[in-house]
Amino acid sequence: MSPDSVAEFLKKRAKQKFFILNNPYFDDDADLVDEETEMSLHRRSDQLIDLSLTKYARFIGTLRYIFQNSQQDSALRLAVLSNSTKLFFESEFNGHGGSRFPKKLFSDNEQFVHFITEEASPEEVLALFMNPMIDELFLRDLLERKNPWDTLSDQRLMRVVLGLGNNERMWTPYDGGSMPDGYAHAQHNDVFNAAWKLAEIVEPSKTWAVLLSQLYARLSTDTYSIKEPLQLINRWRLDLSKPELAKEETKNNDFGCMSDYQGVRKGLAKLALRQNNVLLPQLLSSPDIALRAAAYAYGYLTPEQLSSAYQQDGGHFIFKETINNASIWHNPKCRDVLENANLRLFNEVQEKIAGDDNSIEARVKRIESNIVSSAQDIQNLKTTLDDLKSGMMNLAQEALNKIEKVNGFINTLRYVAIGIGISYLVIRFGNWLGLWKITL
Repeated sequence: MSPDSVAEFLKKRAKQKFFILNNPYFDDDADLVDEETEMSLHRRSDQLIDLSLTKYARFIGTLRYIFQNSQQDSALRLAVLSNSTKLFFESEFNGHGGSRFPKKLFSDNEQFVHFITEEASPEEVLALFMNPMIDELFLRDLLERKNPWDTLSDQRLMRVVLGLGNNERMWTPYDGGSMPDGYAHAQHNDVFNAAWKLAEIVEPSKTWAVLLSQLYARLSTDTYSIKEPLQLINRWRLDLSKPELAKEETKNNDFGCMSDYQGVRKGLAKLALRQNNVLLPQLLSSPDIALRAAAYAYGYLTPEQLSSAYQQDGGHFIFKETINNASIWHNPKCRDVLENANLRLFNEVQEKIAGDDNSIEARVKRIESNIVSSAQDIQNLKTTLDDLKSGMMNLAQEALNKIEKVNGFINTLRYVAIGIGISYLVIRFGNWLGLWKITL
């Protein structure tokens, strides 16, 4: 196969279900490309094939070999660390746990720890921690700085959190498929819990506020360690007695934006609200705009509460916070409040919703279109069947006509045969009569 064909094949294969050839549990639809085949492709020494392998290979041995034999920060190493394909580990089929990606890229645990804590470049750290397939136990222990990750520097941990803020795994709920596993579910949520615990264990700073504000904006609220999130709010406040800090904190609020410290407080308030909906009135009446923002963005507001919010914080800020709150947009009376408060912004949001392929309106239109299309398909099918029926009838009539013609021809032949037979008999009788006369 050409390198282009190999690349396309590997990409398509990565999206398919993963069954192992000759595995007793999966006899059908087995993956015929084993680790030896992947390594044979690598030995072709083609750059496109190698890059495709780093992105789509399914055997950790292939990835480990390429990773260990590539230069730091090279495209191949970054692609290996970004590989989000479902990888094959024997431990998944023999009932044992064991370490997984990325630890299996290294020859031993010491090399692995050294890579994470010291050797990996900033780009490699980002590539790894933006990968949704990263091992959950490793990620949990690292965020909690358990041994051996207690030696991880603040700067490197910040880079880790920067990557996680863009990792879809951090806001994706557990999906056990047709065979849910309680232990796997708990492991999945342990990562969320460890991420929320950062708010109470790291030393507040401008940099940490930037990183946690980004992370908490989408982080799943499945946590069990943070029992009272609002008690952490004061850790993430600037000293507003200083005029310059007070100005920094609120300078963009009128434009619908918040400071990074406010973003952390909003995230903690979101967590508190998800744990206890009764806190909504408390958040709405808070003097802290960050807590009110959490109520606007995640609370089930009544039209009256929404009107009061407008009077307190203005249209730009409210629209910024409510634009993704489905409960508000699903309520016709709340939509009326938004429309009456600021028609221009309301129309902008409506245009955004209309252009959103995942919006309710767009989905309804697609369903209606599919129904119309299906109805048209049914009509076309009916027409086709009618045409087929008519055609069959015509064919049947033509066949009958042909049969009639054949029958007529046969009858004619029959009559001719009878005539020939009679003529023959007459001739024979004439001959016999003549012979009789001569005899007489």
